[in-house]
Amino acid sequence: MEGSATRYRTQIGSASFNWAAQNQTPWAWPGSDITAVINGLGHTIWRFADASRPDNDNWQSVAVDPAVVAARVAGLSYGFVVFDDVGNEYQRDGEQVIHQPMRNRFHSSREAGAGRAPYFTIQLGPEDVSIPQAVTDIHSESLGLPAGEGLVSWETPVDEGPSGTLGFHVRITDSQDFVWDSAMQVPRYLIPMAGKPGDRVTLHLRDLQLAPGQQITIGIRAVDSAGNMGPVQTAKVRLAERKPELVLPAPPPLPKAGNTDQLPTVGDLKVFIIDSLDKVDPLSGVMTPPHDQDYRLANHLWSAARKQVRLFAARNETVSFQLVVRGKTEGMQAAVTFDDIDTSSPRSELFSFRYVKGENGRLLPDPLVPLDAPLQIPFPDDQL
Repeated sequence: MEGSATRYRTQIGSASFNWAAQNQTPWAWPGSDITAVINGLGHTIWRFADASRPDNDNWQSVAVDPAVVAARVAGLSYGFVVFDDVGNEYQRDGEQVIHQPMRNRFHSSREAGAGRAPYFTIQLGPEDVSIPQAVTDIHSESLGLPAGEGLVSWETPVDEGPSGTLGFHVRITDSQDFVWDSAMQVPRYLIPMAGKPGDRVTLHLRDLQLAPGQQITIGIRAVDSAGNMGPVQTAKVRLAERKPELVLPAPPPLPKAGNTDQLPTVGDLKVFIIDSLDKVDPLSGVMTPPHDQDYRLANHLWSAARKQVRLFAARNETVSFQLVVRGKTEGMQAAVTFDDIDTSSPRSELFSFRYVKGENGRLLPDPLVPLDAPLQIPFPDDQL
């Protein structure tokens, strides 16, 4: 990405996809790459713009949002990334589709020299020497966080100058007295950018190897787009004691076949319930995947002894089951009713399978079609 090495050779200390400084400094946490701190991640500012057509010297210009430049001027970012967002392209002409693979485009780095290195043309606005006000209403919490972590939030202050509050500098210390110059800088990728005046922003303290339950002092300074820093505002922060224990409720016990080997009947038909993803050959009754006979009597959805179907779902979630009928009949109809009818009652839909022939002539259920007419079992030829 940057450096004097050629042909993708590794150069210690230069920027690459995996390192801010090759083999020395990660882009964010250990093992992170550049995608952790660009295009909005890592509290970065990004904007999208179309490049101009190449001029006679093959130079192209791209409009850069002032906030992107201001973040660098104010010390709220460490550099600029030009990201080509053109991927694979497709053109369709009737039924013909033409695929154009992603173009391998290159940008010169600053080491390319004056004739090729990218550069900015910047127009400055009015001078701004006013500092932002101090941040207010600092609040911290650690409930439910891993050990040694904490959440700190505060309100974005007003900036009286023309630039406006853009971001923050944050430092921490474990000593009783907070001294800005000697306190530890919080990594930039953890620090939020400013919101509108009065908007609350949140910092997640993590990746800092702080002790569980430790009390630290945090210092926060607002920064405007001209780089003017406001006064330091401090607060005590207690970090999480220990990693929270995730206790999940025990799953309900699976129904047992019990003391019955009989399936419920409707007239001369035997019925049972299986999972929607099970497949049953309508002629042989062979199931895919294979199950023992007790599966027809009891499974995670069904208890033949109780004639009961159990479904589990979150609000507004869809659940399903498969009703299997064994025997012969003409004109069978099915319906679903609910005991308590009100505006929040579940909505049900009924479908039946159509079958396709697989290997060795075996019939497999495939498409589902609405069940809007009485069923005939076995199915007529036009349904197979």
